[in-house]
Parts: sequence; structure tokens; C-alpha cells
Amino acid sequence: MSYQSNELSHVLGKIKDDWPSLLNQDCNPLDTALLLLDNTSVGLAHRYPDFVNLNQEFSQVLKKAVNENYAAFNDAIGSYGLAISSLSESQTTLSNIRSDLQSVEQIVNNRVGLMNELNNKNMQYSEAHEILDSIGELRADSETIDSYIEARDFTHAQQYITKSFATAEKFGLWQIPALKSTQQSLQSQVKKLFDLIIEDVSNIMYMKTGRGTSNIIYEDEVKAEFFSVSSTDIDDISKVINKPVMQFLNELEDEDEFSPGEDTTRFKTLKTHLYVLKKLNKLEDALTVLSSQTGDELKELIYKTMEDMKVKYPDQIELSQQSTKTNNLLDFSLYAINNASLFILHEFFKNLFGKCIYLLQNYAAIRGIVRLGKGDYAVDTLWASLEKQIGDLIYSYIVDEDYTKDLNDHDDPLKNVETPFTKIINGDMFSHGEQLFQFAKLRLDDSGALTKSVEFNDALTDIFESGNSKPDLVGSNDSVYIEHEATVSQRNLLVPANVFNMGAIVDYFLFFVGSAYVLFPEDQKEVPLSFFDRFMKFVFVKQLENTLSFQFDKIASTDWMVETNSADLQSGSVLKKFFQSSLTALDTSLYFRESYVTILMKCMNKMATKYRTDLEELVPPEFLKQTKDSLLPLWFSNEDLKSQSRRLMSNSVSRQEADLIKHELELSIKPGPKLSSLIKQPELFDVNKYSQLSQLFSSLSNTLEWLPNLKREVKPTITSETSKLNSLRETWHFSNYSDTKQTTDELETNDATSENFGDTHLALYGDYVAQFTEIVGSLQEMLDDIKLYFRYDMRCKAILTVTQMYDKDTWMEPYQSGEVDVSVMQFNKLIMEINKLLSQKVGTATKSQILKALPDLIDHALVSESRRIIKMNNNGLYSIFVNIRVLKQMLRNVMGRPEEVDFGRSEAYFEMFKSTDKGILDKCKEMKRQSSKPGGYTFDIEDYKNIIRLVFSEIIQKDTAKSNGSAKNGLLSRHGSSFNPSKRYDDTVKTVVDMFKR
Repeated sequence: MSYQSNELSHVLGKIKDDWPSLLNQDCNPLDTALLLLDNTSVGLAHRYPDFVNLNQEFSQVLKKAVNENYAAFNDAIGSYGLAISSLSESQTTLSNIRSDLQSVEQIVNNRVGLMNELNNKNMQYSEAHEILDSIGELRADSETIDSYIEARDFTHAQQYITKSFATAEKFGLWQIPALKSTQQSLQSQVKKLFDLIIEDVSNIMYMKTGRGTSNIIYEDEVKAEFFSVSSTDIDDISKVINKPVMQFLNELEDEDEFSPGEDTTRFKTLKTHLYVLKKLNKLEDALTVLSSQTGDELKELIYKTMEDMKVKYPDQIELSQQSTKTNNLLDFSLYAINNASLFILHEFFKNLFGKCIYLLQNYAAIRGIVRLGKGDYAVDTLWASLEKQIGDLIYSYIVDEDYTKDLNDHDDPLKNVETPFTKIINGDMFSHGEQLFQFAKLRLDDSGALTKSVEFNDALTDIFESGNSKPDLVGSNDSVYIEHEATVSQRNLLVPANVFNMGAIVDYFLFFVGSAYVLFPEDQKEVPLSFFDRFMKFVFVKQLENTLSFQFDKIASTDWMVETNSADLQSGSVLKKFFQSSLTALDTSLYFRESYVTILMKCMNKMATKYRTDLEELVPPEFLKQTKDSLLPLWFSNEDLKSQSRRLMSNSVSRQEADLIKHELELSIKPGPKLSSLIKQPELFDVNKYSQLSQLFSSLSNTLEWLPNLKREVKPTITSETSKLNSLRETWHFSNYSDTKQTTDELETNDATSENFGDTHLALYGDYVAQFTEIVGSLQEMLDDIKLYFRYDMRCKAILTVTQMYDKDTWMEPYQSGEVDVSVMQFNKLIMEINKLLSQKVGTATKSQILKALPDLIDHALVSESRRIIKMNNNGLYSIFVNIRVLKQMLRNVMGRPEEVDFGRSEAYFEMFKSTDKGILDKCKEMKRQSSKPGGYTFDIEDYKNIIRLVFSEIIQKDTAKSNGSAKNGLLSRHGSSFNPSKRYDDTVKTVVDMFKR
């Protein structure tokens, strides 16, 4: 061994002892570099000078060794040339020997043994010659292989590689130490050929024409077949799209017979490449590599598609990003995708899913080719990557994380959280390039370390020299990482996220799933359908439900009772726009789609619940349970009375209206003498309560004007004969978004929130019809209840007013006075305020319904409650008529039909008071006779006894005062009297009682 070799061994020994990690095959120079720059106690910065010195020493010794061995190598080549020359001379000699042997054949003819030996030696020499020829041929073929690889002629390259390995195996050439380098070179060529084929297969599968570039090979013909039938059967669409690959698979075993007109070039290319790999015994390795690349390649595919869109449609993308979020309840832009966004979504997902279908076709072709060779190419890895990437991508476009954050902060008992698709890790979807560490950007606070980093940068460049340029150090504020130029921002969306974006995505999603269903093996055809179904149910539907529920609660959280001059701000109008926008966005008018209907029905139930809650806050259920203590709850608990009241308040004027009024009045006064005692002033509604109830009534009435018209009963479009793919389409299709034919120049705003519902309906079937009817019925019931609250409260107020009017100390007025009772004045003022309020809030017609038959109740109360009067004279009677006239005039001003205000019964009753004590009996008899005739008024015996008592009250009082000189009134204390007026009173009452007995 030479001195230089010894010196090189010595240096290598030092490296092995001091820096053993540098000699490992998996050595990472960056790990050593970090240690050399580490000034801490565990770092190797103190050994940095030794490292540099060792590097210089190694370089010098290596150069010397190379120089020395270079000469030896040249000598070996020369020796090899001499050996070849010697072999040629030996061949000449052998030829001469053969000639000599032939010349002496006769001489040695009888010496067989000697001749056999000479023959064996000749064969050995011939074999040696053949081996030498094979070595030469092997080296010549190596150059041929390189040329074929360079020309990307993989088939011929494989043939020569196979031939070379066969030759080496035949003659055992790899056992010759001198041919080790040739063997390594051949193996390197195999690896290079393998890599190039993998690259070509990957380019075909992922539509890349070359390394580092991207080009859509989704030809116009395929596009036309894909999208011109978008309104037809999805099964047919899927078959049309995948016709070339299915034809290729059907005729795969016949290499020469393919149907004309079908583009199968790429499948043939894949077949050629895979056959080459199989002959190289690399097919399994190739399939493993292709599977491992799936995730990154799909990310790159999505990224490139997005970048192509940005380059092709920059203005449209900028326009689509201009949408703004607002807290205005009237802003329903969430439900309508502007046409710029709609166009971008269509183009992006059309291209992306087209590429994914293209990829699935290539997968199917590869699987068919592999299975032909008794192998298998499992779908699991590819589909798992497709599920993740596509699922995450669609999730990002339908889930607005800012909006979701608000939703997550919102406490909604109906909010859905059952979803296996959890929130995406930011950046995971679009980050297809990783950041690499770069020493040239390393910055430390220590200036000494900075100097060393510059020196170390130079040292590494010398050791691992790959070019003439060196990386430049950058400013201290930059990252210490090299950013892959393809890395994008975390949420680099083309259009703002919106759950209704799914309308523009779902059909292309279905086309993709349909193609997977056609292309997948029989035992795995349900896999893509399951993915689509799970995503729609657990991501889209839940997000849609949460979004609509959250939006509804934002509306419901406002004060629905607030006074406003704007009809748009009333809850009924806002709700109308909410449901109109939802129905329009989900396209529910023609076809029954249960998932969407379920969500909308939940919102409608929430609406009904909200109305019920607001109503119960104004009229608590606990109050309505006080049927023994309060008149309004007592009336409201009487279903028969409520039924009569509802019939009276109906729009149609019945011929039996008089009978209805009479029946309602009878049921109302059923409590009898304790009627007025059940009315408590604090429990009656004030003007503010009327205002709140009328506001709620207005909202309910507004809602009931449009809500019932939404119902459209239809038959289900999904039957037992509907295919699985078409069932999915009928369940999830959004025709309003997916059927657009707009171009980039037709970017007008979609009108999903117009004022008129038009043909917008909610298609219902089965139990949902009953549910919808029940919701409408509950709202109508609440509307009727509010009308009953108004009606019964005003009737209670009317009765209370009459009782307060009669509760004066005395009706023995000293003179006739036109003064109106205070309670009547207050009642009139209150009714006028309520009339104005109801006219504005609920409308004149409804107000008239509420007030209908109120005069009849007051007319009856004026008679029945007059029993409160202890005694009365003609001047008192005049005051009663004054109050009756004031009440009559007020009611005629507020009633819809003034002719309904007729206090004839009470006026006729009190007209009897004008009779003398002797004539009252005749008046009673006459009134009794007239009661059976049309237009007559009916009074019961207590009414007659009361009017008789009032007529005699003044006479008896005067007679008693004259006789006793006392203010004591024996009649009123119900003690008998021996005076003549009392006797006449008793006789008159007895006569009337007898009259009723007959």
C-alpha cells in the first residue's frame, strides 16, 4: 500500500473515530451543521475549527490519492489492452495449431486419447472467447440502453435490459469482480427506467404533460358528453362518460381489436408501461409507489386547478370575493350566490371533478391490466385520499368558519353536532408543499454565530458543490425556511364559503360518484355512494340545518313587538323573506326532498314555538288557569263559548247571527249574579298590552297570509324502480344553481329574495302534509286566541264600566244633569284608543269582528246590573239615559256597522220606570206579551221584580220618611212594611210572579 493510501486510511480513521456519523449511509449533513453552530453546553461549536481543518486535510489527501490511483488505473487499462492483444495473438496461434493438427491428422489418427484432450482444450478456449464476446456485447448494450432511455423508448430499453441480465446469468458474469461496475450500471439503468415509467404513468393519471407543468387533458369531446346531458339520467351520464374505459376493459385481452372512435390511447400507453414494469419484475413496486403518491398528487391537482382558475378568471374571482357580511336581519345574501361566484364554482368543480373522473378511469384501466396478469390493484388507498381531499375541499366551500364560530357560540337546542367530519385543520387541505430548512436564512442574535454561519455556508458549498452560485443570506426578519413556491395560504378559496354553494357543487359531485360507482368492483360499488350520502347527511345537512336555525334565531332574538313604521321590520315580513329565501335556495317547489323539508319544518316549528312563547309572555298560562277567580279565564276555558265567539268573528255574516249572539250572551252571563265580582281591574289589559298583542297579531296575520300558500302536495319522485344514483340526485339536487347557462359576461345578481313568492312552494308528501297543516293550524289558533283575548277583555271592561256606573251612592238626583259618569268617560276614552290601535295594527275588518256583539252585552248588562241601584228617581233615570246615549254614540263611532249599536232593550226596560206605581204592572204585562213577538225584548222575572222595586223605591222612601221621620228604609233592608206603598209593592211583585208561573 502506498504512502498516499496509508495517509487516506489514516484520515478516514480519524473521521471514523471523531465524526462516525458522517460515514453512515443515512447521514444528514444538516444535523451535524446544527451541532457545530450550537454554542450551548451540548453543542459542538467549540469543535468547529477542528472540523474545518479535518475537511481541508481530507480534501488534500483525497486529491493526492486520486492522482496516485489515476496512474494505476491508466496502467490497468493499458494492461487490459495488452491482454486483448495477447488473446488475439493466441487466437491466431490456435488457428495455426488447428491447421497443423489437420496436417498431421493421419499421423495421430490412432492416438484417440491425445486427440480428445486436444479437443477439450479447444472447447475451453472457444468458451473463453465467447465469454469475452459476451462482455463486449454487454458493455455495448449498456450504451444502447442509455440511448433508448434517453429517447423514452421504454419497451426497447426493457428488452435490452432483460437481454443483458439473461446474458450475465448465462455466463455467470456477475461473479467476475471486474464486472461489478457494469452490474451496478445496469441496475442504475433499471432504476432510471423505473422512475421514468412511474413519472409517465403519473403524468397520464394526473393529467400532467411533463415534470413541473400541468395541462388539462380533459378534451372537449369528453366535456361535451359530460355536461350536455346534465339534465338526464345520471346512470346514463356515467355510462357515457366512462364508455372509453369500459370498452377498453371489455376488449383488454384482444390487443388488436378496439372499437373505432373511442379514445383509448392513454389506456394503451398505460398497458404498455405496465407490461414493461412487469417484465422488469417491478410491477408490485410500481403499484406501491403510485399508491403512496396519491395524497400529494391530489393536493397538487386541486392546487393547480385553482391556480388555473385564478389565471383564467381573475376579474370574476375578484368580483365574487366582494360579498360582505352584515348583521342586518333583512340581508338574505347568504341564501343567494352572486353570479360571479356561481360561475366560478361551476367552472372550478366541473374541471376538478372532470379530472377526478379521469383519474378514476385511469385507475380502472390499471386495475384491469393488473388483473389480467393475475394481480390486483386495490382501490382503498386511492379512494381514501379522494374522500379526504374532496371532502375537505367541499367542506371548505360550504362551511364559513367565521359564521361557524358565531354558530358554535350560539346556544341552540336544535343545533346538530353529530358529524364524523370534524373541523378541518387550517392549511391541511391546500398546503401541498412543505417548508424546507435553509441555512442561508438562519439568523441568530449572536454576531459570532452569524460569522460562523457565513463560514459554514461556504464550507458546505465546497463539500456539496452542485453549482456555481451560492445561496444569499437574507434579512433578519425573514423566515429560516425555504418556502415551496407552490405553497398557498391557509384558506385560499376562490369564492367566499357559503353552505348554499353546495347547490352549484352537488351535481358535479354526483357525476363523480356515479363514475366511481360504474368503475368500482362489484363488491365495492357502495363505497362512493356511502361517501356521498354520509357527506351530505353529516356535513351539508347538519351545516344547513344549523345555519338556517341560527339565522332564524337571529331574527327571533329581536323584539318582535317593537313599534315600527317599516313593514319590512315586522317579524312577519322578515319571516316571509327568511322562508322565501330558503325555499328558493333549496328549490323545494316541484319535488319532495325529505332532508330539506325536515329542516324547513323544524324552522317552522321553531317559528310556531316562538309565537307561542311571545303570546304566553303576554297572557301567561297561569293566568288562564284562574277560572274560579277571574272572568276572562273562565270564559276562555269554556270551549262552547269560544266556538260561538269564533263563529261570530268569522268573515262570513251568517243568517243565524242573531242566534249566535244570543247564545254567546247566554254563555257569557252564565255565572249569574257573581259575574261582575269575577272582574278584577288589575287583571284587565292596558293599552300597552293591547299594543303588544296587536303587534303579535299583525305578525301572525302577516305570516298566515303567505304560509298556507306554500303547501304543495306531490307524489314522491323516488320509487322502487329508481336507481341508487338517481335516488341520490332526486334527494339532493339544486336545479336553481346547477342548471345555469350563464357565461362570464352575464354576471347579474340572482334574485333569491324578491318580494313575491310567485311559484315558490314547499313540496310535501306523507306525514309532512299533516305536520305542515298542524303548524298552520297552531298559528291560526293563536291568531284566534288573540282575537278572543281582545274580545273578552273589552267585554269584561264593558261589564266593569256598567257596574262602576251603577255603584254610585244614590240615583236620587235633585235635578236633571247632563253629566256623564266618570267610569263611562274612562271607558269611552280607552275604547277609542284601543279602536285606533287595532285599526292600525290588525285592520278595520278584524277590529269589527272583535267588537261584534259588544253593544248587545252592554245592553244586557245595563239591565242586569241595574239591581245594584238602591233607589232612583226620574232625575236619576235621566242620568242613566245620558250615559246610555254616550255609550251608544261612542260605539257607533268604533263599530264597523253602526246599525248594530242598539240599546233598545235597556231603553225599553228603563222606559217602564216612567210608569206610576199603579201603572207599572200593566207595563210589565204588556212587555211580557210583546216578548213573544218579533222585535220584542225578553226579561226574566228578576228583571221585572227589579224595575218594580225601582219604581216603588222613591214612593216607599217618601212614605217611610213622612211616617217615621227617619231615613231608615225598611224595604231596602228587606224587612216588611205595614204601609200602603209597601203593600202595593208586594202585591205587584206577587202578580208578576204569578204571571210567570202561568
